[in-house]
Amino acid sequence: MICRGVVDQQEWEAARHAAHTQILVREQGAAQRPPANLLSKPWDGRRFISSTRREARIARRFQSWAAACPLVFMAAGAISDFVISISLTAPVTAVPTAHSGP
Repeated sequence: MICRGVVDQQEWEAARHAAHTQILVREQGAAQRPPANLLSKPWDGRRFISSTRREARIARRFQSWAAACPLVFMAAGAISDFVISISLTAPVTAVPTAHSGP
């Protein structure tokens, strides 16, 4: 019996038993449902990658690409610099034109 905010032992045990029964019913219901697999975007801004490959292999692949891109960029720059320097230093030759006139 509740009097001025005091709960007696019998009422306390009944409340505990009811709560325990309610938890058991919820757990049994959850156990009968099929499991749910959820995929979502990481909350902290990391990249989301779903793959069948191991994480270490994926990381190596991204690291290889990260190392190769600047090298390719510099090689393309060197080649274009070489081509431009050749075209600017090459002597200009006159191309004869054929006149078809009287």
